[in-house]
Amino acid sequence: MDTVTIISGLLSGFVGGIGAIAASVFAYLKTDKLERRAKKRELTYQIFGNRHCLSNGPSESQSKHLVVTGLNQIPIVFFDDSEVVQAYDNFVANKSDENLRKLFEALPRAAGMKATVQHRHVMNFINLGPQ
Repeated sequence: MDTVTIISGLLSGFVGGIGAIAASVFAYLKTDKLERRAKKRELTYQIFGNRHCLSNGPSESQSKHLVVTGLNQIPIVFFDDSEVVQAYDNFVANKSDENLRKLFEALPRAAGMKATVQHRHVMNFINLGPQ
């Protein structure tokens, strides 16, 4: 064998190995990003799907549990979105309808959803007063 064949064989194996490693890292990062976005959407659906339990009317304790659990997960799931974290912090510091509305408006945007939350969809039934 001549030297050129050996060097080209080693070089192609090295480049192929680096390419395979790069492809694996890229796939991992892309999958991680997609999984985080899916978790954000799932949590947003969970919170919005059970938001009526926050009104003063009767509601199932399981629905309240799902909303409270969902709200508690926001800092973990949305850690990389400063708007949601700020809205969550404001809501925790001052549990008002306005702060909850701002949080509910920020969640779908951060989850990459095209839907927007209208003021009337949140404020007409949510009441955080004494129950």
